[in-house]
Amino acid sequence: MSEQFPTSVSLLLSFLEDDRGLSIEQELASQAFGDTIIVLRGQGLRVRVLRDRGRWFVEVSSENPNQWFDMALLKEQITGHVGDDEPSFDEQAEFLRANWKRIVEMLTGPTASQASADLEQRRLERAKRRYQ
Repeated sequence: MSEQFPTSVSLLLSFLEDDRGLSIEQELASQAFGDTIIVLRGQGLRVRVLRDRGRWFVEVSSENPNQWFDMALLKEQITGHVGDDEPSFDEQAEFLRANWKRIVEMLTGPTASQASADLEQRRLERAKRRYQ
């Protein structure tokens, strides 16, 4: 990666590449807006680290490239607690690191299709909370 990233982003990328063995599948950057997308793949998952309008996010997907889940949804699914819909990047990265094994199993294990359906349902419920 040629770009200089904030420390918290670099640490997460290092965790994913060095500690978990994921490899970069795609890296895109927009010079006009400063947006960045980095997609890593491994262990049956894809992880997307992105900067959109100056804010950093991390999302996880099974092998389905059209179904990405943010850390707030994954945290809600794992803990059963509806919390902050927009955690800081540091909170997102820490949750991913602390729950990596559970997330991998949830999205790649024998109940992955049910977990994906549950996460989609949680996404709809969150949209209703936000916009009603």
